[in-house]
Amino acid sequence: MLTVLLVPGALAGSLFVAVDPETLIDVDRSGNWGRLFPAAEGWDFFFASGGDYQHVPLDDAFVPDLARLTRLTGRADLVDHAITRCPDGTWLHVASSTVNLLDDSATAFRYDAALALTASAALYTAEPQQVHRDMPVVCVEGFSATGFFDPDNYVSFRLVELGADAAAVRVVEPEDAPIVTGSSLFSDGATVGIASFRGNAGDLLHVTEYSLPDLAVVDRHLQNVSVAGETAYWSQGLARVGNRYVLAHMARDPDAGFAAQDGDLWLSVFNLDWRRLEQIQLSHNTPPNGGMQPWLALRDDTLVVTYTRELQTYVYAVTVDRVEAGLDPAPEDTAAPVDTSTDTATDTSGDDTAAPVEAPDPGSTCGCGGSAAWLLATLSLVRRRR
Repeated sequence: MLTVLLVPGALAGSLFVAVDPETLIDVDRSGNWGRLFPAAEGWDFFFASGGDYQHVPLDDAFVPDLARLTRLTGRADLVDHAITRCPDGTWLHVASSTVNLLDDSATAFRYDAALALTASAALYTAEPQQVHRDMPVVCVEGFSATGFFDPDNYVSFRLVELGADAAAVRVVEPEDAPIVTGSSLFSDGATVGIASFRGNAGDLLHVTEYSLPDLAVVDRHLQNVSVAGETAYWSQGLARVGNRYVLAHMARDPDAGFAAQDGDLWLSVFNLDWRRLEQIQLSHNTPPNGGMQPWLALRDDTLVVTYTRELQTYVYAVTVDRVEAGLDPAPEDTAAPVDTSTDTATDTSGDDTAAPVEAPDPGSTCGCGGSAAWLLATLSLVRRRR
């Protein structure tokens, strides 16, 4: 299959240039919670299998070196996972497990740059009311955290700040937060934000940003992401690409007959004020089988976007326009000057016959200045297929 070219070279305005075909990351076993990170050579790939979280290096074509596969914790009872690389090259990992009820416990782990375990701490054990599945994690200079959902006590986001020993150093319930389950956390060191769909209030994307370290609300955004006939959900992949935010999420026609929470993989692009600029659908699955657990990472001019389908991880390589994103300066105009020294005019006009591309509907937006309390009882999307 050939790479799909999305944007003619002369057309400005789109972040996306091309999308490579869907590729299976073949680790020779079933697994989920696939997460990719750029490495010095190739990619670092993490996936859940056998009750542990596992790591294997991939080459640039996403082929794993299975001779170098390692298990990270030595445990066999872990269920859901979140992992991120910290600024110093070390790693922070949070996972759920079961004592009495499914996902009633959570543990944090820290690894050095070579992925050797350096610390671990139980965050919650046999806690019956709190939901520990599908958690996000963030690690920046001076701040590391994860978050959990407590529907019985109407707590949509219980933030747990983590120390160098992986243990909790404080627990906070930030104001005006969306449901943390299935969300993304992001931070620039001065603020921390959460991007999540609003659960049973609809499929609007809710982004709230808080100051550090006091976690006071500094900004909030509410944005329509779904296209007609589709419901967007599960915003687990997020990257800042220059002057854009790119969000990997799922969407589906709720009447199409997808199993459980399965659907298709999408990318939505926002400016730094969280106004949607464009979006593309990557996968085109046939119900009842779809995918879940989206993720993305950026290296150079390539976004790698992954998701899990039928206990396998699939990846799309998406080429981005670094100039459009503001990552590189625009090239200087090197066209030859017109010679006007004679009476004969030189025709320098080109024949640009590229068909125009219709700009996507940016969707409705809401600048939400009020501070509405978000008390939620039940979230149907929390119950995902195992």
